Amino acid sequence: IICIKYRYSIYKSVVNVWAFYTEFEGHKAIACNGCSSSQCFESVSKSTYDLMIGFWYDGNQWTVSLYSEKDINCSEIAEKYGGGGHKKAAGFQCKKLPFKIKRKKYHDSGIKKSSSIE
Repeated sequence: IICIKYRYSIYKSVVNVWAFYTEFEGHKAIACNGCSSSQCFESVSKSTYDLMIGFWYDGNQWTVSLYSEKDINCSEIAEKYGGGGHKKAAGFQCKKLPFKIKRKKYHDSGIKKSSSIE
């Protein structure tokens, strides 16, 4: 359980520092550079955002991962960009990110005040 708490605190820190608000395919989203797992968004209030977007660059292309706990088909969105996946988690690769920063500083109002991992 100590390792899980540590991982949660690292992910929460990454989101606090690197995440930003955007809109993507008509959905309110939180996006975070360097997040390669849905676990990065454990500290984010799922009611605040429609999509959670993790993305990273490998020196040649961007990899974008989409996650949602709402009634949004992430796979359909990813397919528009040549990717695929499942309804609640999908992804694609691209040369240019298909979304822009709407608000640079991520507000912690979307972060759960208490950890569900105790």
